[in-house]
Amino acid sequence: MHGSLGQALLLVVFCLMAGGCTAHPQPYSPDAFYGDCLTWKGTAPCEAGNKICQSYQDVIVAKHPSAAACREACKKAHDDLFSEQTSLQACSVIVEHGSDLCEQQCLRQYPGQ
Repeated sequence: MHGSLGQALLLVVFCLMAGGCTAHPQPYSPDAFYGDCLTWKGTAPCEAGNKICQSYQDVIVAKHPSAAACREACKKAHDDLFSEQTSLQACSVIVEHGSDLCEQQCLRQYPGQ
């Protein structure tokens, strides 16, 4: 019992000395982002999946002045994709998932903004 408590206390002390234990998640590589976008939890592939994920990947590889500007570019890509409603209707899950991933990536690329 004392060993576990001691180890926990050491971990807390180490974290405090290291400046905290709240590390920011690392950004995805463009390839990992694209792969995660296409393979959302068993979602059936849709014909436009490549186009959708490429649209979001284009946003995350571009340079933005801030996380807010990056997230705004994600929102624009989302809105542009949904304006093509007739051809992408069967792919709405991927459009939404890609949008979520895009915004997460912005926060990873521009932490603290």
